[in-house]
Amino acid sequence: MDKLLAACPSPATTLEPAAAGEYLTFLRQTLEQDLYVLARPYPSVQWLWYLRRLPDLFEDELSTTDPYDRALMELVATTGATKPCPALPLSQGQIAFPITDGVVRRVLRLARTTILLSDIHSRLRRAGKGISFQVPSGPHLPRSMPNPLLEQAIVLYDQRVANFGTGVLAPGTQILSEDHRDGDPLQAIAVASLPAWQGVPSWQGTPHGGHARRGLGPLRSPSPGAGATA
Repeated sequence: MDKLLAACPSPATTLEPAAAGEYLTFLRQTLEQDLYVLARPYPSVQWLWYLRRLPDLFEDELSTTDPYDRALMELVATTGATKPCPALPLSQGQIAFPITDGVVRRVLRLARTTILLSDIHSRLRRAGKGISFQVPSGPHLPRSMPNPLLEQAIVLYDQRVANFGTGVLAPGTQILSEDHRDGDPLQAIAVASLPAWQGVPSWQGTPHGGHARRGLGPLRSPSPGAGATA
């Protein structure tokens, strides 16, 4: 952290969203280059062998933190790894790369630095949503300034992603209600620039028993049992 912030001093003590985004992007790019250099000595397959044997280092109150940080760690390690692996080392028929004090230190340093990179990602997302930042004294990342409405929306989104069941691969808002069952009509959503359309096309009813509609006004909700309108 000290080395990163010394190499990338903040342009001001208070950063508006756009300035915060630029500064955090600079921090991200600098840290990524450090990670690529750190990953260079081992082949990508060797990195994956080490990283997938690490204990839980990324636990957080959100269930999505661990899979996100692990995926990020594997991505930066395999992206920075340039050394080829001509043959896999085998021991009693199993792949077994060497584990030395130097290896352990390098792997843990990569994991620790990845956590820092993930923190920068989190701050970048907040800056993109319009949150300003305060730069504290000492070796600390910029801290988001209070914005209750945006923070409430972020917390709600994070909870929806965590509760959806597929973690970071899920949308923040479910399209289908919890009452949806297999065989029920599905909602269909079309997105386009309205000025490019003479009317808003839609489909009302079930996939087999519905009919197409075109209109300029707001779409009506389907009657009970008639299926979905999109």
